[in-house]
Order: sequence, then structure tokens, then C-alpha cells
Amino acid sequence: MENTSETDDFIYISRNSFSQETISLAGACGNTPCPLGQSCISSTTGGLSCTVSRCFGEPQPVHYGYSASLPGNLHNGGFFSSESYVGEKRNYTCANGTVPVGGNQVMCLANGQWEKPQFICQVCTETSDPKGEQYWGTVNVTVTGKTCQRWETTTPHSHSFLTFEENFCRNPDQTSRPWCYTVDPSVRWELCEIPVCT
Repeated sequence: MENTSETDDFIYISRNSFSQETISLAGACGNTPCPLGQSCISSTTGGLSCTVSRCFGEPQPVHYGYSASLPGNLHNGGFFSSESYVGEKRNYTCANGTVPVGGNQVMCLANGQWEKPQFICQVCTETSDPKGEQYWGTVNVTVTGKTCQRWETTTPHSHSFLTFEENFCRNPDQTSRPWCYTVDPSVRWELCEIPVCT
């Protein structure tokens, strides 16, 4: 057989190169219908079975770490790919203003299901806002791992910033980056580790 521009990427192997047993096994699956996402596999003992070969649909949604007051221009990110075969991974692109923390891929598992995302999309500080004064995410622990005090409470630390949500890190006073009061009576406040948008 002569190669043409349509067959340049293929290697031609004559049917005579295969044993009759191999040809019979390959043809045996021709009459075996398998459910969507499964393929027929023939064994050397002559048995046939349907095996999961692909994942269909979309993986589970990714958790976004942000507060209730979302900016109107936030759009969700997404998984970009068509159907995937067992063992293949899909990349996730987080929405603008967020970055993936803990990875950004899910794998098509052998049972035909997508693995549950083990990462989140966390709100980041924009390079145009180096102090994080516009930060609206849900990080609520300090750089040393101390839990943040709720803003509407004044214990254990008294303060005047009572209008912020929950116990999320914020920067109400133009400090170097977002911070919070801590629940530790011996540590009044600490800075928070907020990812920077890339």
C-alpha cells in the first residue's frame, strides 16, 4: 500500500501479519453491544466483557472560597475538554480574580466517574491592589494558623471595625496586606496569607 497525504500518519500492517486467533478475537466484539462509555474486550480464553473506557459529562463543581458579596463581573471557571478516557485528566480554569489552591486537575476514574476535585479556587489579591484593600475572599486564619475573631464581636479584642462579614481577613486600615484580630487573647492581630493573582 502506498502512503498518501491522508495516510502519512498511519502504519499499514497487512492482515496476513496477524494470526487467525487474533483476527477471531478482534471480530468477536463486533456483535457485543456495550453501554455508553464502555468498550468490548475479548480475552484469550474466548470470553467477552464490557469495560469502562471513558467518562462522560462534567466533573463535580469546584468550591470557590469567597464571601457572600460577590462582584457582579465574576463568572465561573470551568473544565475544558470533551469526553475523556480512563486515566486522562482535565484541567480546571478558575474564574477571573481567583487562583487554584491545591492543584487544578481531576482524573477520569476506572469506574467511569470523575474524581472529586481536591482543590479550591481562592480569591486572590490583584497586582493593582498590592495591599489587598479590595480583597473579598474567605481566608480566616493568620499566617501562623490562628483563627480570626469575628468582626462583629469585640472579644477577646475590642475594636471599631464592626461592619465586616464573618471572620474573613480584610484590610480596613491600609496595612501592608489583609489581616484579622485573632481569637487568641494573647495575640491581638496578625497578617493573613492571601494568594496573589497571576
